[in-house]
Amino acid sequence: MKKFFVAFLWVVLAVVQGWAQDEPKKEEWKKFVAPEGITLEYPSDWELTENDMGARVFLKAPLRDGGGVMFGETMYLMIQDLAPGTDTLGLDVLTDGYDRQATQLYGACKIESFRHLDFYGTPAKELIYTATMGDYRLRWVNYHFIKNKKMYIYTLNVEDKHYGSIKPITDRIFRSLKVKTQK
Repeated sequence: MKKFFVAFLWVVLAVVQGWAQDEPKKEEWKKFVAPEGITLEYPSDWELTENDMGARVFLKAPLRDGGGVMFGETMYLMIQDLAPGTDTLGLDVLTDGYDRQATQLYGACKIESFRHLDFYGTPAKELIYTATMGDYRLRWVNYHFIKNKKMYIYTLNVEDKHYGSIKPITDRIFRSLKVKTQK
């Protein structure tokens, strides 16, 4: 009987402990839908603006203290209309020189990747580079792809030391982008 009572107490304690623990809060995500057939999802605590700073969609992560300076990741989607006939030139021709342009803009930047890949079902070209700007070591992750006779450039700008921790969120944002094929 004593063993039964001890076992019963353990079960009761386990149940009470389970009730006392809060359910992990599920992340809340918002969905952006543009009339031209673009959709993407993003965390509810991120700010989305349209047609801001030359980008069709501009996302800003919540700011965090970066040693007295507030800093937050940004993601943006730029869309460039392609001149008639240039949509058949391919990504290599249309992205030729982007790596050199990054080096010219940011000086001593390090090109980490400039390659073809499958961007969640769409042929794309990836350009990843890092550069120091003031006190910050920054990382840019760019994906270029062609759809509907337009060049899409999808970019993440993040402080390099935070890239590993923010990557699961930004990868989900990248994956969520859908561009409807237009006739």
